[in-house]
Amino acid sequence: MPARNHPSVDVLTCIFTRKRHELKVETNALMAFAFRIVELYNSTGRLNLEWEGLRLRKDGESTRGRILDAALQLFGEKGFYHTTNAEVCESAQANIAAINYHFRTKEQLYKEVCQYAIASINELYPPEGIVEPAMSPEGRLRAHIASLIMRSRVTGSLRYYHNLRMMETFNPTGLVDEIWQDWFRQHTDVSMKIIRKLVGPGAQEVDVARCQLSLAGQCYLANSMYISGKYVKDGGNHLDDEQAVIDHIYIFTCAGIQAAIDKIKARTR
Repeated sequence: MPARNHPSVDVLTCIFTRKRHELKVETNALMAFAFRIVELYNSTGRLNLEWEGLRLRKDGESTRGRILDAALQLFGEKGFYHTTNAEVCESAQANIAAINYHFRTKEQLYKEVCQYAIASINELYPPEGIVEPAMSPEGRLRAHIASLIMRSRVTGSLRYYHNLRMMETFNPTGLVDEIWQDWFRQHTDVSMKIIRKLVGPGAQEVDVARCQLSLAGQCYLANSMYISGKYVKDGGNHLDDEQAVIDHIYIFTCAGIQAAIDKIKARTR
């Protein structure tokens, strides 16, 4: 509908010269912003750049979040190579231009999805777990195990966090190697720090690394089996009781570490 006496030139000039950096958006979004201003002016006869600018930011954040959630699920289900931008936008109920605006490319979207998934899961379940300053090494070990196991119980789009990692492991893109390597180092460092405290000063680094390998393997396999839903026996999955799984891995790991300590003592006599 043609605008009647609308200040389109003034509005566009104001937006591009005074509002661009303040709103932190780019040309295509600013154009949509301008047309929305014109529509409001046609219907109300008034301009409200501040209110519309705030709404523009909130709408953009909402769209970006929906795209990340939709892409996390699709990349987790189908992998990077078999997921299209069109599928992501359809699932996110967003225009295809939204990916170009927020992420530029599918490759950049994939990188940001991986970063988003890691940051979100770390916020819910930090690698260290829920710990107190004066907590013993044994308590920290159990908290660490609990955090790793509970990650497989998340809901919403984050339940595809593990699938995303597995897709990249078995069909690597080469796009996010550094992101997942940082993730791996972070978790390994937490485990190794706890185990060093438990095995004592007589242990060599290889002793600590082998104990960490055993712990990581138990948690990884338990999560993979739980997520896949396989290995169901007698009408129920024995991994459904997460506290029982956490207790078992904790007890088993403590016993293994004690065996390693005995071996270290025998070696140093």
